[in-house]
Amino acid sequence: MIYGRKDLMPQDLVYKVNNNNDTFIDKDNYQFELNKKLRQMFEDVYKNRFAEQMKYKKYYDIKHKEIEFTIGDRVLILFDVPTKGPLMPRWEGPFTIIEKVNPVIYKVENDEKIITIHVQRMKLANKVYEDV
Repeated sequence: MIYGRKDLMPQDLVYKVNNNNDTFIDKDNYQFELNKKLRQMFEDVYKNRFAEQMKYKKYYDIKHKEIEFTIGDRVLILFDVPTKGPLMPRWEGPFTIIEKVNPVIYKVENDEKIITIHVQRMKLANKVYEDV
């Protein structure tokens, strides 16, 4: 695809095989044919990439759960800071949700600070305490 033709393998040279069958009379004809081939190749790559994306989306959607919080909910926040030991807490909080910026971004606050955070890094604080 890079060079606009099939690649030439060492065995092709040994057995004198021409995989390209490209016999062009002049430079303009060659450029026209090359552009046509490249355009078709890029269309094929785009179609294959789109098909792969749809396949991965299907697998993602099977396991994905919609997470939504309401203003006033108390949540814990996951911070990925290097811990000093195995017993260090990974979740901090509780924080109170004060604003929904968009479907996956929330603003939360505690006594010290206000943070804008993604929904995947949050979980309900009261649910965590119920599980214990």
